[in-house]
Amino acid sequence: MGCTITTYLCISKIKLRDFALGSLIGMIPGGFINAVMGSSLENVASVQFIVALGAFILLALVPLIYMKMKKKTVSVKDSAS
Repeated sequence: MGCTITTYLCISKIKLRDFALGSLIGMIPGGFINAVMGSSLENVASVQFIVALGAFILLALVPLIYMKMKKKTVSVKDSAS
């Protein structure tokens, strides 16, 4: 996180408030999922672990799904021009 803040302070034009809020919102889901998975490692067949693992996989796929949707939007706009 230290390197990120240094980079932000040196080159970013984003307001500090927006940077901090976006970072917090972006870190909460992964932190929560990791905590739940870690606390249920004793029994990997438990519903708690399986749900946390599913949420982890879904969270990992979100950027890929977003990029695929963004490409479709861009290609539709290009073909309409």
